[in-house]
Amino acid sequence: MPKIIITQDFKIRIWIYSVCFLSAFINIGGFLDYAYSLSHYTGNFVDIIYDIYIFHRITSVLILIGFSVLFMLGAAIAAFVNQNKDFHLESRFGEVQFIIGAIILLIYFCFDNEVLFVLVLSMSLGVQNGLIRSYKGMGFKTTHVTGTLSDLGSYIGYYFNGDKSNSWKIVFQFMLLISFLFGTFAGIFLHHYVHHQILMYGGILYILSGLLYFILRYTDKKKSEKEAAAEVQNTPPVDIKQ
Repeated sequence: MPKIIITQDFKIRIWIYSVCFLSAFINIGGFLDYAYSLSHYTGNFVDIIYDIYIFHRITSVLILIGFSVLFMLGAAIAAFVNQNKDFHLESRFGEVQFIIGAIILLIYFCFDNEVLFVLVLSMSLGVQNGLIRSYKGMGFKTTHVTGTLSDLGSYIGYYFNGDKSNSWKIVFQFMLLISFLFGTFAGIFLHHYVHHQILMYGGILYILSGLLYFILRYTDKKKSEKEAAAEVQNTPPVDIKQ
């Protein structure tokens, strides 16, 4: 039986899929508890006009606008923190995931303010979406599936047009889609049992996501150091002629 080798690249992809799973989990939790979408802004912009023109619900309009502004602010923070667009383990993904989780738990336990909670969740997803957006030069999104469906269709088209180099991109985008679907299912299933506490679990999962990233970065660093030491050891000595 051939030995199965789990590469570092495979581990990184699994982590990215887990982040997409987590964003879906948070989004459905916010929707079930507060009836707001925290990461899908096409529908939110439609709702803004609808609430103004039909219902004249100014408070709801202001909250939806707040979602949009804070999601954009989160993306701006992500760009400031990580100016390198492509994924690499030296980035501060782990630190940011950990901080987001800590903020979610802080607000959950210390503040009884639903509007503040959902606004912070929206900004958190904006940070995530702006921070983790490119892998091996291929752009992708972790908080919604519209772009994923579009990219998946494009890569399938390229593949059937003869560009076989895009096959791994098809698998990657498809797994992002599956991860989002499973995250939504998990959120709905768990909400049936824990109700509002689902967002507390979301904060815990964010912290675990950050810790997992730290582990990936540490193991990658140790592997690089080991390979460098082995290369030095196997390098023959250089003769120095007098």
